[in-house]
Amino acid sequence: RHETKNCEGIWDSSENLVDTSIFWGLTGSYLGNYGAPDGFCFDVLCDDAPLVGLDDDQLYKRVLEFMKDVQVQANRTKGTNIMLTMGSDFQYSQSAYNFENMDLLMSIINDMEQNFTSILFPEYDGIHAFYSTPENYTQHKYEEYQSDDEGSVMEYEVKKDDFFPYSDCEHCFWTGYFTSRPALKKLERVGSSFLQIARQIQTFFGAGGGDAQIYELEKAHGILQHHDGVSGTAKQHVSFDYAKKMQFGINEAASFVSETIQNVFKDVDGHGLTNVTYCQLRNESICEIQNDGNSNVFYVVLYNGLAHMRNEIVALPVSSNKNYIVERGEE
Repeated sequence: RHETKNCEGIWDSSENLVDTSIFWGLTGSYLGNYGAPDGFCFDVLCDDAPLVGLDDDQLYKRVLEFMKDVQVQANRTKGTNIMLTMGSDFQYSQSAYNFENMDLLMSIINDMEQNFTSILFPEYDGIHAFYSTPENYTQHKYEEYQSDDEGSVMEYEVKKDDFFPYSDCEHCFWTGYFTSRPALKKLERVGSSFLQIARQIQTFFGAGGGDAQIYELEKAHGILQHHDGVSGTAKQHVSFDYAKKMQFGINEAASFVSETIQNVFKDVDGHGLTNVTYCQLRNESICEIQNDGNSNVFYVVLYNGLAHMRNEIVALPVSSNKNYIVERGEE
C-alpha cells in the first residue's frame, strides 16, 4: 500500500444496503497504528528531546528531519492533505508541554515553507501545518476527491471485503477479540439493556428521582465502551475492574427501579408491593425472595422495554418441589 499510494481509500461495506461507502485510512504515518513520527513525541512520558530551548541551527535541523518524515508520509497517499497523529495512549497529562513544542514546530514549518517546499516538495506550491480534527481532515480529502477530474490521481481503490484479521508486522495479527472474554461482553449487554429499562421507568414513573443511581450505570457503561474494554483486550485485573464497575452500576440502578416499582404496582389487597428485588442470578437458580420459604404468595413484575410486543419464557427458581399456581395480575 505504501508503494501504490493505497493507504487510504473507499470502503463499500455492504453488498445489500444502499450508500454504505465510507472513507478509510491507516493512521500513524500510514503504519497502521497512531502516534507521532519517531523522534517527535512531545510528551512527558516520551524520551524524545523537545524543540523548545534549541538554538536556531539545532531547531532547523530537527524540523528538517520532521519534514523528511512528512515527505515519506505524503508519498504514501493521494492528494495534498495528510494527517499527523501527534499523540498516543496516556499522553497529554501535562498538555502545555506538548502544545508548546507543537506550536513551535508549526511556526517554523509555516515561516520557512518556501525553503522546505523547494528542498522536499518541489511538486507542490507550498506547505501549511495546522491543528485539525479527523472530521476536518476527511472533509478536505472529500473535497479533493469531488473536485478532481475523472481518472486523476484522486481515484481511490474501493475495498469491498472486511478489514479483519489484518497484520501490521511479521507474525502479528489483529483478531480474536470478537469472542474473547465472553462473560464481560455478556455483562456489557445486560448492563446496556438494564440501563435502557431504568431510563424508561424513570421517565414514566420516576417523578424526577433516580438520576444519581442511573448515572452510576451510565458511567460504568460508558467506561466499558473503551476499545480495550468490551473488546476483551485489557489485562485481567483491568477487566475485573470493568466488571466491578458495571455490576455496581447495575445494583445502583436496580435499587431505584425496585423502589419505583414498589410505589407503582399494588397487590390483590390494593397495598403497595414490598421487598421488590431485581433477580440477577436466575441463571444460577438464585432469587432471594422466591427462595424465602416463609412466603406463600409472591409477585413477579415483567417489563418489556422494547417498542413492540414479545413472547418470552420466564424461568423462576423456587425454594421447594411443590405445586405452584401462576395467576396473571390486573393490568
